Amino acid sequence: MNLAGLKAHIEAGGVREFILALSNDVEGEATCHYLTDEPIPEGSEISISRIGFGLPSGGGVLYADLVTLKSALESRRSYS
Repeated sequence: MNLAGLKAHIEAGGVREFILALSNDVEGEATCHYLTDEPIPEGSEISISRIGFGLPSGGGVLYADLVTLKSALESRRSYS
């Protein structure tokens, strides 16, 4: 999904939380900051967070086992 698609999805409603699952590198950090600096549509109460770093760098979410993924989600930090 691109940024325009993401914005359209948020504006359509029904989104309560936006969890960033980006790599732990300079590009991931820059993308995270860019996305959290984007204005949230008026009237939306969306919680923004980022997963913890229990996932191995370069491994990606698709290859994580359930325990590691659960740990990363439980240790996420809020940007809201």
